[in-house]
Amino acid sequence: MQLSCMSVVRLRPHHLLCIRGFKGRGYSERFVKNFQEVLRRLEQNPTIEIVEGGDDICSACPHFRDEKCLKSENSEYKVRELDCRVISRLKLSTGVKMSYREVSNLVQKIPKSELPEICGKCEWIKYCTE
Repeated sequence: MQLSCMSVVRLRPHHLLCIRGFKGRGYSERFVKNFQEVLRRLEQNPTIEIVEGGDDICSACPHFRDEKCLKSENSEYKVRELDCRVISRLKLSTGVKMSYREVSNLVQKIPKSELPEICGKCEWIKYCTE
């Protein structure tokens, strides 16, 4: 008998929204492929762990080094601020583990019209509100 172990998918709060609007665009080919792999894993309804800081998507980002977003001088602060807004809106906290389906149901309840307020000046917002 073969034992199947599905690993936990670690996601920072704002990536819960990014998953909803992902269109296959990104910072690099490696980043896009990794994001697509995370999406493939999510199709299996794994356990999601809401994490503070870098996650399974960040791991392939060319701007993620030393456990921080280094895209610009204050990008780490902006990303953490965005994470806080998402946590507050979804009424979750870091460290929480739940099924992807449960998380997805919470995210789907957020109307697209609220995304600009939550996501601020995110450069990818146009894809999420299409």
